[in-house]
Amino acid sequence: MGAMLKQQGKADEAIACYRKATEIDPKHIGAYYNMGNTLIAQGKLKQAVDSYRKAVDINPNFPEAYNNMGVAFKELGKTAESLDCYRKALTARPNYAEAYNNMGNALKGENKPQEAIDCYKKALEINPKYLEACYNMGNTLSGMGKLDESIECYRKVLEMNPNHPESYNNMGNAYKNQGKPEQAIECYRKAIAVDPKNAEAYYNMANTLNEQGKLEDTIRYYRKAVEIRPNYPEAYNNLGAALKMQGKLEESVEAYKESLKLSPNYAEACNNMGLSLYDLGRLDEAAEVCRKAIQIKPDYAEAYNNLAGVLKDQGKLEDTIECYRKALKLNPNYAEVYNNLGNTVKDMGNLEEAIE
Repeated sequence: MGAMLKQQGKADEAIACYRKATEIDPKHIGAYYNMGNTLIAQGKLKQAVDSYRKAVDINPNFPEAYNNMGVAFKELGKTAESLDCYRKALTARPNYAEAYNNMGNALKGENKPQEAIDCYKKALEINPKYLEACYNMGNTLSGMGKLDESIECYRKVLEMNPNHPESYNNMGNAYKNQGKPEQAIECYRKAIAVDPKNAEAYYNMANTLNEQGKLEDTIRYYRKAVEIRPNYPEAYNNLGAALKMQGKLEESVEAYKESLKLSPNYAEACNNMGLSLYDLGRLDEAAEVCRKAIQIKPDYAEAYNNLAGVLKDQGKLEDTIECYRKALKLNPNYAEVYNNLGNTVKDMGNLEEAIE
């Protein structure tokens, strides 16, 4: 009854049935397990863990319950407990490919990529057609900078499922990081062909086109990304930068505003908006957003440099010099700032200090 209600999307009623079953039979292991699965689908992770615990208390050799409890613990941010559950699942069933895959995900989240790779490989030894494990291994290898190996994983995924947009997208990212923009663009096109609502593929395509200087296409793809996913602050920020490069400063500022509306502590968007406002001659507003960028990210040397430029145009030369000095303290190799500082000191009449 509970399983049927769950299939009908009546999760609360299903849980009520499972509870009733456990009241009638406190050793009804299936009811506890199914209740855990239903609760985890609802995002009620702590309650799901409690249900799985009761299932494994009844049967300590219940690999599926340990595996799913591990998933719940991972979602709760309790990685150590999650890993312990996966180990118990594998003790109960040594050839449990899904538990190896999930353990790999947990280890990757703990910044243990090589251990994660070992788990994915084990999962694939057990089940060579395990698409998810192959995809996860590709992502992990990409994060390790092993781009050729990651591309090979994505290729294998696409052999299993030619309509896997995430693999096309991530393969595109790997090619882009290899300095192969044309191959990257081809992958993004395939991702979009398979999934026309894939905002991330549009965003990545725009980033690649932007590096090629194709501004019209860049802007078109960023606009498509935010049309599909209106809550995409990074895409709005990059759209703003592309519009600025086109000289569309007012539109650029509006894009940055959208980005900051979605992510108020986005230091890069604050800094970039400051540049557009500066070019518009709106110096007070430019100074305000540059200061906000620094407040959010105190080690933001570029924002100090940009704020200094605004302050200089406002005639606040002492404050300008202070900002340049802070930028250099954060980045002693910032050549542009040395030049700007020298010019400012020279403007103040301190020629010898400017030369130094």
